[in-house]
Amino acid sequence: MTISSYESPSDGDKENKDAVPYEKLMELDGGASSLSSRLLGFREWLDCHGCKIHSSVCIVNGEATDGTKNAPVLIFGPPPTSSSAVPAQNSATDGRCGMVDAVNDWALYDRTMGCQVRAAKELKKDEVLLKVPRSIFITPDLIAASDAGRVVLACCENLKDNSRFWDAFGNTTDNEKLFLDSVVPKTGTQLLVKILHERKKVESAMLRADKEAKQLESKLGNGNTYEETISSLDFKLAKKGAISTRSVALLFLIHQRFSNCPKPLVVATEKVDVSKLINAANTIRRKSPPIGSPETFGPYARSLPPSVSLPICWKRNELALLAGCIPGIPLLERVAAHTMQLASDFIALLEAGILVRFPHVFPRGLLTWDRWMWAASVHSSRLLPVSCYLNKGETSALEHLRHKDEQFDSPGDVWNELGVMIPLLDMLNHESDSAQVTWLSPEKPNEENDSMDSDSGGSLATDAHCAKVIVHKRVKKGSQIYTNYGIEGNDELMLTYGFAQMCNPSDSVSIGWGVNDCVGKVPPPSDYISVDEMQTSNEADKDKELLIHDSSETTAINSWWTAERLAVLEKESLCDQTFLSLLKKGKKMSAKAFCDGTYHPILLTSIVVGTMPPKLIRKHLKVTNTKDSGQKSSIITRKHQRIIRKYLLFLFTRKFEKLLQNFNNGLKDHFNNVKLWTKASSGGLHFNGTDIIIKEEEEGYISWQSFFDSYAYNVAVEVEKRYFAIGPDSCVLSLYDGFLRSLQASIDGVKSESKFESGVLNQLKDLGFYIAKEDDEECEDDYVDDVVIKKEIEDESKQDGPVATKKSEDSGSKNSKGSSNNSSQKVKQDSSNGGGKGEGKGEGKERNRSRRNRRKGDRPPAIKLHIGNLSYQTLPGELFEYFASRYGRENVLECHIPTERETGKSRGFGFVTMPESAAVQALQSDRPHQVDGRVLKVAESNTAGGSRGIQ
Repeated sequence: MTISSYESPSDGDKENKDAVPYEKLMELDGGASSLSSRLLGFREWLDCHGCKIHSSVCIVNGEATDGTKNAPVLIFGPPPTSSSAVPAQNSATDGRCGMVDAVNDWALYDRTMGCQVRAAKELKKDEVLLKVPRSIFITPDLIAASDAGRVVLACCENLKDNSRFWDAFGNTTDNEKLFLDSVVPKTGTQLLVKILHERKKVESAMLRADKEAKQLESKLGNGNTYEETISSLDFKLAKKGAISTRSVALLFLIHQRFSNCPKPLVVATEKVDVSKLINAANTIRRKSPPIGSPETFGPYARSLPPSVSLPICWKRNELALLAGCIPGIPLLERVAAHTMQLASDFIALLEAGILVRFPHVFPRGLLTWDRWMWAASVHSSRLLPVSCYLNKGETSALEHLRHKDEQFDSPGDVWNELGVMIPLLDMLNHESDSAQVTWLSPEKPNEENDSMDSDSGGSLATDAHCAKVIVHKRVKKGSQIYTNYGIEGNDELMLTYGFAQMCNPSDSVSIGWGVNDCVGKVPPPSDYISVDEMQTSNEADKDKELLIHDSSETTAINSWWTAERLAVLEKESLCDQTFLSLLKKGKKMSAKAFCDGTYHPILLTSIVVGTMPPKLIRKHLKVTNTKDSGQKSSIITRKHQRIIRKYLLFLFTRKFEKLLQNFNNGLKDHFNNVKLWTKASSGGLHFNGTDIIIKEEEEGYISWQSFFDSYAYNVAVEVEKRYFAIGPDSCVLSLYDGFLRSLQASIDGVKSESKFESGVLNQLKDLGFYIAKEDDEECEDDYVDDVVIKKEIEDESKQDGPVATKKSEDSGSKNSKGSSNNSSQKVKQDSSNGGGKGEGKGEGKERNRSRRNRRKGDRPPAIKLHIGNLSYQTLPGELFEYFASRYGRENVLECHIPTERETGKSRGFGFVTMPESAAVQALQSDRPHQVDGRVLKVAESNTAGGSRGIQ
């Protein structure tokens, strides 16, 4: 008798009696017709369990549909012949991981981003697309009550009395962080070897577990009972916290997808473990699934794609694209840590005997490494935040108010970590600007909707327990229905969803900057070629003796970065001592430069101080020593402006060329020994080779843009006039392209004085610096003679309010983008109040205070809010009406959405000024702010860009 044919007693036979081979259940050779059958079954399953779907909504994938009348059929050509989507054949390290089912299924997904939700007929604004009851959500409570959940619990050591289910498991993020800390110092090659080594460890563990299973079969053939044989084997139960919470969700998906039963039950047996081992399942009482939840989630699990091309599933040569280039290493570190966590969980389950102890739930052959990785990739790409389950206005499960008869047993932090999976909603694809739907959470409990619950017999399919998806923008007949996954860079899109957006507006590049990168009175590198468009002007060499470059000479660095300069940096940056200590030790900080030509505030502030002439450093210290603590008073003279522009041009050119050289070395083995043009001159990314004389040995160079166009679009799909990379090569090239475009935008933004003034100088104004327009000598004299600064509001933006002071930034971490305050306020010398060199510090404080009082008058305190993640289609009037409807028209004092000078288009953020009490309500609101389908990021505007806020 084999394990897979073991007949379980009593109630454990509910599924085995209907067992059918998985391949036959899925009709794996049927291609589109087989998928159509599964989609039809999925649609019927949704209807049977209270999910109300608009009659015009249909699910399609190529020629496969869910049976909806007039569903659009998409005819694809043959799959790409160069597709690298090949699963492992002989070894866990040979090919892609996580690919299941058959070639015909892979072909359906190889040219798309999965199944698509489309409109068979036109959908009008404000129509209800979906009404989804909470009972069909896959939640921590459902998983904990399932047979699969009890299996994982039985693989853990026994716990103390009064323990709860999730106490046996470790937080996935915390566990993965430990693995990440262990791989961070490694090189790209070492990381690649580590990932392949982890896969090999899993392969060896599987061989050992399979050998034990065969030994068990031989003992059963000698007349021994199954329980007796199991008890004679030596299993190693996992210690508390050794297995992550995520592993329970993965096994649930595997059981529902790959079971040999047509309708695998969530709960089929009371006793999942046939061994006599003392384990955690013996002491933790089993709870029932949530009220009204389906008996099976098989139709949903079997509608999921056979693979998702996340980097954790890539094969060796695809991962080598990340390992070969320095900018790919941070992402590869995360891939390695994720792989190590998944391998650790899987091996712990194998050592606990999961292949032989639970024949009712996981018969032999059902659990494999590829299926484990499939579940991990599907879970990552389909997971939705817990806020989708919570009541309207709730942002954390810790604050959730239950409805009557609602089950909410798992700890709030587990809900926050694991989130939820929502069948059908997770099939909507991503498009940031063309998303047509808005998610509306259920209302908070009150007497009225609790009464509705009682009238319906406690059913969780009532409106009080249903979330809705509303159409906020008309959807044309045959069009795809999109949602918005959020504003993410390509690294996050690749790791979480397995695709990248070409020309992603969220692209950025991390700039490593240290004191050795900014040293005065040193010559430029011999190979540096300036791309300054002002090179031939009269001012080109005017400040040559003060230009700044990089240097490795300790004497030159120490001579330039004196104690006085470091003191000025400390005052201007308002950062903690960690930042300064790193710079003093010769280490680099990391700050972002964005593809729209903006920079993180800490980078700009450090460069302003690093490029100050020594005379200005001394004068600046005299000024700041007479000012209030934290008062911004820096003047950037005309001469200093020229120095900053030339230094930024030098800095970004050097970073740009080093990055291109690294890509040229790292990619040539993968792309036919391609020779990339690695200079910023002659067009940079768009080099064509026609405007320079090239030496014979330098012939054959190709621009990055030509190279990218030739290779990146091979495995890409067009969505609403945008292209998305869905193959590993295309994804990596799109990631690298974002880095280069961000640096190219930085170079272009300082090539000329006009671009520099409209870009960098405006950002410095927003940071509170005064940009001088007078000649240097006059301005520098004023800098010493008048130490009191006042703020002047220009005519075109008098309503913008006072300039905020710059907040503290933690430069030691990976910085997120700070949206600059777009106020047009200026700072100028207050010559009317005198304020000569001999003025005392106390007098300065008193005068500043009286001037602030005069400026405010009787106006109540107000706060300017920075509104991020705005749709580019949102108008100022619409933004005003939204805040006016929530907080009252009298409380919206000002509303402004900055636009690009050249095009007049919105810049994607805005400002709303409100009285302090109303602004605090907006900042602390539990209810998400949504306008035009976008979840807004609301933060207090400040001169450092203000990334604090809520979504």
